[in-house]
Amino acid sequence: MKAFLILIILLVSAVCAISFRSIPLKVTGQLWKLTNSDYPYSPWMYERIYSIISCPLEGKVCFLDIQTSDLIPAGQPYAGQPNVIDDIFTTFDLADQITDATANSLNDPYVGTNSRIIYERH
Repeated sequence: MKAFLILIILLVSAVCAISFRSIPLKVTGQLWKLTNSDYPYSPWMYERIYSIISCPLEGKVCFLDIQTSDLIPAGQPYAGQPNVIDDIFTTFDLADQITDATANSLNDPYVGTNSRIIYERH
């Protein structure tokens, strides 16, 4: 009976460990952390990070994995920051994809066009 109980405990432990295992993130571009979740469309609210971090923001954008083509070009305000400002004349820009990611809580991470990956915490 004692051996059976130990076997059950080991089995439950193994199932729990597999269930709560986090999937490693694969970075395809530059990582940017959102420092204030109230302002996901403000370029100055993102800071460049160089390694994967945890997502402390519940239900909101944590960080972006974007290509250099999604950065604001030199000579413009906030140059070098993510171009998260909504351009009403452009569809599928980064701001549109942030809106889609936060509206669709089933897809985390949200993978958009141009190799954009938006991570959020649920």
